[in-house]
Amino acid sequence: MTDAGGPDRRALRQARRARQAEREAHRAGMRALRDPARLAYGRGFLDGICAAMRPGDVAVDCGANVGDVAARLAATGARVIAYEPDPEVFALLRARLGALENVTLIEKGVGAQAGGAILRRLKGHARNPRAASLGNTVMEGVAYADPENTVAIEIADLAADLRAVLERTPEIALLKIDIEGAELDVLPALEAAGLLGRIRCTLVETHEVQMPHLADRFAALRASIAARHPRERVNLDWI
Repeated sequence: MTDAGGPDRRALRQARRARQAEREAHRAGMRALRDPARLAYGRGFLDGICAAMRPGDVAVDCGANVGDVAARLAATGARVIAYEPDPEVFALLRARLGALENVTLIEKGVGAQAGGAILRRLKGHARNPRAASLGNTVMEGVAYADPENTVAIEIADLAADLRAVLERTPEIALLKIDIEGAELDVLPALEAAGLLGRIRCTLVETHEVQMPHLADRFAALRASIAARHPRERVNLDWI
């Protein structure tokens, strides 16, 4: 029996099935990310870091969003440098933390080199901008990003910025990276520059669940980091 729809209709059905499978995988992944045990682990890890921070320590928060982590770090007396590229979110961050003398706010994303980029906002941004902003990304091909809702942003060369910080202090106590996929380029650049060894603890949220089309790159990144750094120094399972 032949398919009366022909090759074109079969291709459309296959494409629909592929999109549905991707949506289901994404939903399953997001449920895993909200797992209570995982969230409790992340909160406990941050509690331990904050307990060890001292006034004068330096913490760098890449992807600070509205400042939930940066605020906790600042409360320890540490000097906090926080990057946030989305202008709407940065306004909230500045209103919250801008008056603190030990906090420096930078309205930029971070990357392997300085320049410009297009930030893609999450679908549903209009309904809940604050929650949706957690998924903003500069990466292409991300299913949950809205191609009609973008903003031009500046990108800082993170390795260059960290080198400048380390000219004034012997080490960075904490580097937190939550940059929605851009860690694929940033972490290798930091490794190549020899900077991860000068940071007491690096926390990274990787995004293979949200970006399954980049799963091979994430797996290679994890293997590379695990071969060079103990998990206590470079933790890729930040929430």
